[in-house]
Amino acid sequence: MFSMDLYGEGLSNWVENFLFKGVFVTDKNLKIKLWNRWLEEKSGISSERLIGKNVLEVFSETIEKRADKYFYQVLNGEPVILSHRFHKYLIKIPPEKDFSNHFSEMQQTVQIAPLIANSIVLGTITMIEDVTERVYKEMLLKKKAEILKEAEEAAKKERDLAQHYLNIVGVIIIILDENGNIGLINKRGCEILGYKKEELIGKNWFDTFIVDSEKEEVKRVFKDLMAGNIELFEEYENLVKTRNHGIRIIHWHSTILKDSKGKINGTLSSGEDITEKKQLEEVLKSMVITDELTGLNNRRGFLTLAQQQLKIAQRAGENMLLFFIDIDNMKWINDTFGHKMGDIALKNTAKILKETYRESDIISRLGGDEFAVLVLDTQPSNAQILIERLKENVKKQNERNENGFELSLSIGFSIFDPENAKNLDELIAEADAMMYEDKKSKK
Repeated sequence: MFSMDLYGEGLSNWVENFLFKGVFVTDKNLKIKLWNRWLEEKSGISSERLIGKNVLEVFSETIEKRADKYFYQVLNGEPVILSHRFHKYLIKIPPEKDFSNHFSEMQQTVQIAPLIANSIVLGTITMIEDVTERVYKEMLLKKKAEILKEAEEAAKKERDLAQHYLNIVGVIIIILDENGNIGLINKRGCEILGYKKEELIGKNWFDTFIVDSEKEEVKRVFKDLMAGNIELFEEYENLVKTRNHGIRIIHWHSTILKDSKGKINGTLSSGEDITEKKQLEEVLKSMVITDELTGLNNRRGFLTLAQQQLKIAQRAGENMLLFFIDIDNMKWINDTFGHKMGDIALKNTAKILKETYRESDIISRLGGDEFAVLVLDTQPSNAQILIERLKENVKKQNERNENGFELSLSIGFSIFDPENAKNLDELIAEADAMMYEDKKSKK
């Protein structure tokens, strides 16, 4: 079991205060560690009742629905997205009052992702989105689309009314004919693509809006849809080009259209722009172990990765070096030049460390002006070589004299010997003591 702080204060605050989705976090044993306010309010179950309990035992319907397999898939490092179209819901939550006459449970789209550090799954994070309103609107839309198909020769007033319904849906609605040309697109689609409606009607969707790397694959999906294989590609995700050369990630739900004789003559698709969701997933992965200012591992990332590496080195019989590095006169830099220059000093130090050590080494900012580097699979005799290389890179940085002050680092190191192994705390303390002696010698 992992302690709460392993998931990070930033993650904990984000989960707790995320107002628009349900978010809960488990450890690798599927015991709930975080249960946010949204879930408390929607489910009526407080976090105090759930923390420390196994999610599959508390919500037995997940096993009844055979959804437990998805948690085990995530624990193997594979993220899962559960669409409401196939699963309806993960956790049974009553719908909002406005939709209680139409649905017995809240309709949910669920993303379950692994929390990973150094290729090790630490637990899971689940995000639950209430899509009941969207499902309800899509139900209305589907009914309206059927009416629209049967009334293709109807009066303009009816067409305008149909367009109004299309425009109030917050997703792209697009109809393609059998050649992939745009026959209808709603206001939201025009907004995302950056075109006026009259500029889009008749344009070939694949030639105009699909990125080259995905064009053939998306054409194949459309061909299969037109052949009636809707079950295979009812849901699909691809990159779409916009007028200003931007790229958006769109998640599609598609169905086929037929003429009065039953022949397939086009497709009707609703597309949700999930670009920001994807970006959020990447941020979520990195925020647990990454220092925002320097891009290095943070203290939590260093401790997690270093502890794992010590076990590997012990088994493999490999030596390692742990360097402890501190910026000299950091307070003077902040007081004299301002905290913005202090941030630059930290970033320059991170850059120098990346230039000095290998990409495979664990380079971290522990906090404040302290840095640590765990050098993997190396001999103790290399310590002085690395110190000289570090000093030379500091000298090169100072010769550029870009910021009005010279950077100075105090350095200490300790040796991990698998024959006489010390734990991580002992290695850090030893390197810190040597660094302090180096700092005293400069005064």
